Amino acid sequence: TELMSDSQLVCWENKGGTAIAPPKVVAAVTVQSGETAKCTIDENRVKCTGTLAASPTDFVNPRILAVGDSQACVLDQSSVKCWDSAGNSSLPSVRPLTKIKQISSGGSTNCVTDAEGVECWGAQPGPPPAVNLKNPFSVKTSNSLTCVQDDQGIACWRDGKILKTGFEGLSQITDFAVYDEEVCAISRQEVKCWSIRNGSAEPTRKDFRNPQLVALSNNHGCASDDDGIKCWGSNDRSQIEAPYGIKHPDIVMAGGAHTCVLEAGKINCWGGTYHDGSRTVPPLSHPVALSVSEKAECAIDGGQVVCWGLNDSGLLNLPKGLSHATAVSVGQNHACALNDGQIQCWGENKNGEGQLPRPLFPN
Repeated sequence: TELMSDSQLVCWENKGGTAIAPPKVVAAVTVQSGETAKCTIDENRVKCTGTLAASPTDFVNPRILAVGDSQACVLDQSSVKCWDSAGNSSLPSVRPLTKIKQISSGGSTNCVTDAEGVECWGAQPGPPPAVNLKNPFSVKTSNSLTCVQDDQGIACWRDGKILKTGFEGLSQITDFAVYDEEVCAISRQEVKCWSIRNGSAEPTRKDFRNPQLVALSNNHGCASDDDGIKCWGSNDRSQIEAPYGIKHPDIVMAGGAHTCVLEAGKINCWGGTYHDGSRTVPPLSHPVALSVSEKAECAIDGGQVVCWGLNDSGLLNLPKGLSHATAVSVGQNHACALNDGQIQCWGENKNGEGQLPRPLFPN
């Protein structure tokens, strides 16, 4: 943990409260930590302690840090420079993420689409090299499955391997949803769902009229159409009993036994939860984004990120400064937001889901 006070950096470990002596800094503007190292950008100089202390010095206007367990990277001017514990600065270069379009968090994985493609990190990094994407525009990830839609269709992977999921036989897909072994798609005016292990795409119910959006959780699903919203699956927590009056939602999201929609600047939720914690939507002025997980929900209201539900793994402990957010996504035990062109994550970080895989260029 670190605190900034009067340009001084104070650090301590979670176990035993042992203090860590940081490098002397004058006005540190950026701090990043890994398990065994810490780096700061101070007066256009990069200073590190711990296993990455042998950092290069040939940076020009360094701006953004990314620190891991065995290497660190810095974005300076328009290039990325990386080094390891031996001070080896000849590590392969990586392209910075730029102009983020979408964030998807599921399980312990995050994915983004940007100006040049898709990048995922955490428990299910990717996409695998064998995935040849052309203009990807939508990515969705769950506990163990990630799928990307591009101009050619939908490609999915797990553990670095491409999967045949059943999307291959569908055409004119206008929306899709994934949850672990289950997938759904809106194809040719039908909502079809199936298991990627042993099922073929079958209509969930036959009374949809021009379906537009689909959401999927571990035991139920919902889709919007010209009549409003219709759900199917388990109803042990009233999760398929959509309230009357929903007409044309802009967002439909499901998590656990819970479903929420964003319509005309208002959030409406129903169903229950398998965990303690309030699922009552707090007062919001005009929310413009919504994300739902099994444990919590987050929305963007006037640029501010607002979250509610179960504060497991710090899901409700939002970092300061999330006042210009344009996107937010909640995973199983973590969440991320796009704020001022930068991604900020909070909550659990056991699989690296809370740490960016590479620096970003501002949007």
